[in-house]
Amino acid sequence: MYYHKQYAKAILVMLGLITVFTILLELASTKQVFWPVYLTIIVIAILFHCLVIEQTEQKLKWHFGLGFFSKHIDFSEIKSASIIEIKWFYGLGIRRTKHGWFYGVSGMQALKLELRNGQVLLLGTDDGVALLNMVNSQIV
Repeated sequence: MYYHKQYAKAILVMLGLITVFTILLELASTKQVFWPVYLTIIVIAILFHCLVIEQTEQKLKWHFGLGFFSKHIDFSEIKSASIIEIKWFYGLGIRRTKHGWFYGVSGMQALKLELRNGQVLLLGTDDGVALLNMVNSQIV
């Protein structure tokens, strides 16, 4: 069974920089009203610190962080799979692109899944070859 956890290094670095900047602002300020910023940073870090893609017997599953934004599809729904280079402006997280829905946390590669219903999904990955081989071995 395939299981891969890709850490969101870019997201975590950005959150770290925002935290440092906020601490500097707080030290220079006479008011201590920065707790909402820290709370937001913690929530984003928990929700999007990684992307997990895994295989079960009949499904391909993926989720962010501790299991939030969980999705899955049956392998029988997949018409074809390929690895594509993604554009930097697709960003991070969950996005609608011209190709279809994109789920990613870092990197410039994605597994492109063309479904039998015409929908396209993109799963960002840093383990493209192994993921593609696993999916291709499962689709009919």
